[in-house]
Amino acid sequence: MRIEIQELNKHYGKQRVLHDVSLKISTGACFALLGPNGSGKSTLIKSLLGLVLPDNPEVISVDGHPYPHSRQTLVRRCGYMPQIPEFPDNLRVRELVSLLEEIDGDQAPHAESLTADLGIAAFSEKKCGELSQGMRQKVNILQALMYDRDLYILDEPTASLDPMNAYFLKEKVRELHRAEKTILFTSHIMKEVEELADDLCLLVDGRSILAGKPSELSRGGNLEDSIVEIWRSHEQKRRLDHP
Repeated sequence: MRIEIQELNKHYGKQRVLHDVSLKISTGACFALLGPNGSGKSTLIKSLLGLVLPDNPEVISVDGHPYPHSRQTLVRRCGYMPQIPEFPDNLRVRELVSLLEEIDGDQAPHAESLTADLGIAAFSEKKCGELSQGMRQKVNILQALMYDRDLYILDEPTASLDPMNAYFLKEKVRELHRAEKTILFTSHIMKEVEELADDLCLLVDGRSILAGKPSELSRGGNLEDSIVEIWRSHEQKRRLDHP
């Protein structure tokens, strides 16, 4: 799945949270979206998914098709792992999986293996409202990856995971990448970005201030140092322009 955005904007009332954001995600690429908290990453993702309506949705295209067809195509072919999962508190984990399969209209081909690999069987009878943060994140992985999709959007996917399960998830991302699935993920962990991403975009204050390949942006050194240096230069310029 190929995604292109040309100068996307979004206001919440008088507050502008996305400023002419442009990016291109190639089919089969693993793309990292970086930025501090409040930089607009989640708003950009929600704009792609149609969970919020941007000021100019027609600038979003999927496989060459503009909005609204782009949204319909993306949602139908996407697995989404939100940063903060919200499940019905009264449903048991196994009931949630069954409900999602009923909504999709087909049995999830990877539900059983993911349930086993993540150790979800041990708490499948628990109600979602009783789950710990780590358990909820495991169920979040399950619901995002249990179907074969063309696109996977993962928002801070390793947050709240212990090292073993974080490693498992990164291996799944690599597996999807080898299968030429398109992946968009957000992360604050530069090592994770260097390990997984083909391309990246840095958002600061709702603006795209940097885009490119991690190997090129690191200039043969440390990616985190390079990102911070560019970020500081942007902040200094912004202060000079808006004293």
